[in-house]
Amino acid sequence: MKKLLCLLLAAVFAVSLASCGDAKIVKTIGGYDVDSELNDFYDGDDSALSVFLAPYALADKYGYDTSSGDFSALCEAELARMLHEDYLGDEDALEEDIKANGLSTALYEKFVERDVLTSELYSFLKENGTIESDEAKIRESLLAGGAVYVKRIVIVSDDGEELIAEASEKAKTAPFESVRDSFAEYAPAGEIGNYGDGYIVVRGSYDEKYEDACFSLGVGEISEPFNTDAGWCIVKRYELTEDMVDGILPDLAAAYTDGIYTGMLSEAAAGLLETGTRER
Repeated sequence: MKKLLCLLLAAVFAVSLASCGDAKIVKTIGGYDVDSELNDFYDGDDSALSVFLAPYALADKYGYDTSSGDFSALCEAELARMLHEDYLGDEDALEEDIKANGLSTALYEKFVERDVLTSELYSFLKENGTIESDEAKIRESLLAGGAVYVKRIVIVSDDGEELIAEASEKAKTAPFESVRDSFAEYAPAGEIGNYGDGYIVVRGSYDEKYEDACFSLGVGEISEPFNTDAGWCIVKRYELTEDMVDGILPDLAAAYTDGIYTGMLSEAAAGLLETGTRER
């Protein structure tokens, strides 16, 4: 599958504020224009459109200039890179992919622009200190409650709800690890943690429901069963030590900054929706 399709299917960030080609502006969300082509692509879903507009709102808030020649040059360079690296310079193949995804060339370019903005804005926010990037300071934040260490039991089965309830009851009196091992046949393939057989969880890196369960626990506590995309789950929180954090600090620091950025984008999208939609 070509990168273009992946970009479109995984589209979670902003689209250009300008109209695409001859597309007509049909609404504004939080004061940002949405043209007919973009609106139709997402079936008029204001929530999805607000997520696409979020990086532009953040760029305006923090002074990143998307109208500058430097930003335009970055977008042009990415378009050229995709053509020559992903399509080996075959413009016809690129055009076929664009049409196959129901896009105009202009909207395709806007998706690429969005992708460039997402990356460049992240770097910009780290460079100006809006998002902390110093590993030593991030380490302090992680040890002060910005991360938790848990072990989990995940069950993937048609009887998952019943099985996780059984595991939950057993975990009240038996060692958590032994209960987990007794249900290992139901675990997802390749189930392994980022620290031994457990997980150091940083906000913004996992499913929100999973993170909420992990961060709601005190050390030694076990969650009630809950369902996630990975399957039915219970988690137990353990002590997070300095050695654990130091052992994978670069990975944790990256997850920490990614999580902050994800949270900022989510808040910006919510703010756009709260400001309201106006039909044109």
